[in-house]
Amino acid sequence: DPYTFTIGDTRNFGVYKGSGTVTEVKKAETVHFMSMSANLHLSFQGLSLFQNQYNALPQPWNDVYHIHLFFYLFLI
Repeated sequence: DPYTFTIGDTRNFGVYKGSGTVTEVKKAETVHFMSMSANLHLSFQGLSLFQNQYNALPQPWNDVYHIHLFFYLFLI
């Protein structure tokens, strides 16, 4: 369970009198991405495949077109 914690051996501490603060500390995670130029290149390749298939560019806010565009991006 990610929301549990342990505090270890407390036998050498004084008597607990109440109150206290717990702070969540998240472990840093390194995320790797392709370069911007590589992402742009793939994006334009996907747009080109889409345009060749449908003789049009994807319409803004059209989920069906966007699903097809993502499909082409995965094909590359």
